[in-house]
Amino acid sequence: MSRFVLSLVFMLFAAGAMAQERPPYGTEVGLDLAKKIAAGAAMLRRPTKALEDAIVKGRVVLMSIAASPVEGGLPIMSGGKVIGGIGVSGANSDQDAAAATAGLKAAGL
Repeated sequence: MSRFVLSLVFMLFAAGAMAQERPPYGTEVGLDLAKKIAAGAAMLRRPTKALEDAIVKGRVVLMSIAASPVEGGLPIMSGGKVIGGIGVSGANSDQDAAAATAGLKAAGL
């Protein structure tokens, strides 16, 4: 049985372009969180889960690196380079990450 969760999605590109999707029940706070997750993934050039895992293992100094060090963010790659980030918020972190992965796949990224 498949379960779909509508989430808040924010995509941020190095060139300054932005795209966002907010379902009717979504909040500005949730969209802001998705934006921060996207920026963290782009800045770190890796999934935000890597930062979250490091913090859980005791590297708390890393909390100052990204505004939202939680799972749900992925870098957007093109030609082997990071061109932006996608951040998803609104469900469980693993569901947010799955939605980000599905979004990039659907976009051919």
